[in-house]
Amino acid sequence: MVSVISKLIHEIKTKPWYCIAMILSMSGAYLTSDPTAPLRLFGFGVWLISNFIIAAGFYNDRNWFMVATYVFFEWMNIRGINSNWTGIS
Repeated sequence: MVSVISKLIHEIKTKPWYCIAMILSMSGAYLTSDPTAPLRLFGFGVWLISNFIIAAGFYNDRNWFMVATYVFFEWMNIRGINSNWTGIS
């Protein structure tokens, strides 16, 4: 258990943006499931920020397949925001 905790602390120290992105991503996912439209919109915005951070990290690692995946996620989030407010998907 101590080994797992020390590995986690090391990851947080060496890659703090990934930790922030994870927290934002989970928060965004939670908020997008809210029944009220304003909170869903806010959740999509949070999710956009987290996906951008994650895509930037993959870009730095030169992991092009994951960059493409997260660019696609960004596009789908923007599409979700649009359909949430206009009713058009």
